Amino acid sequence: MKRIIENIAGAVPSVRRVRESLLESGNIPGSLWSELNRCSVLPQISCPRETERAFEDGQVVLICHHTGHYPGALYLLASVPRKDTVILVDRTAWNFWTGNVKLENLIYIHGVSHQKAPDLKSKAIRLFTRKYLENSSPNFRKRVELNAQAYEEALEKLKEGKVVAITPDGGYHPQDRWNRRIGELVNNMDNDWMIVFSHINDSPLTILAFTPGIGESIGPLLPKGKVHFSEPLKVKNIKSYCQFNGHPEANNRETTHVLQNMHRFWVNTLR
Repeated sequence: MKRIIENIAGAVPSVRRVRESLLESGNIPGSLWSELNRCSVLPQISCPRETERAFEDGQVVLICHHTGHYPGALYLLASVPRKDTVILVDRTAWNFWTGNVKLENLIYIHGVSHQKAPDLKSKAIRLFTRKYLENSSPNFRKRVELNAQAYEEALEKLKEGKVVAITPDGGYHPQDRWNRRIGELVNNMDNDWMIVFSHINDSPLTILAFTPGIGESIGPLLPKGKVHFSEPLKVKNIKSYCQFNGHPEANNRETTHVLQNMHRFWVNTLR
């Protein structure tokens, strides 16, 4: 509800401008960076030189921390390292930006809740419900198939030398459990390819910069967000921490778990 109120209060005119720019230029980071500049809330970017070189070479998966605030979404997409970065986006969320118009270098995924269950009972209920839906709901099965195809397409883009950006948890809360397909993607990557984490610090007050009537005057006074990029990690180094048992799905969960712990540890070093 908080995010809905924020979006209604300030983001609608901004989204309209961004949509027009995206449809005209097709340049996702450029269009969003221009909107942040117009509102005087350009973020600071902290990116090690080694990470910059990795982005230039390609074959990098950029795992982005996601926030629920509209400015955070702009920061995330505006700071992707290359104009041709391939971005995995939730179809429903992206339609909010472009009104069902798909742009080049986008791969659609179909969101499924990955909220962490608070107790064993709710985990059991969620597991039962998921299995029931898998067996009885054509729409659910279709989403699962489409998501599998999306990650296969992402792997092909990596082979072409692209950078692929993805938000790993399907949500905005820091305790969300990451999608196991992240681990599946990494397990299918070559050992010399790279993983980079990004983390976005933004203030809830930043939404005021997009509010009609006061945004232009208040924007320069608001705290600026910051986008952090980690040092690049070789895939083989990530796999070395995993305890594989030979079962593909369990291996994917293990790799995802290792990545999430690495990301959490790195974010804690930023504080």
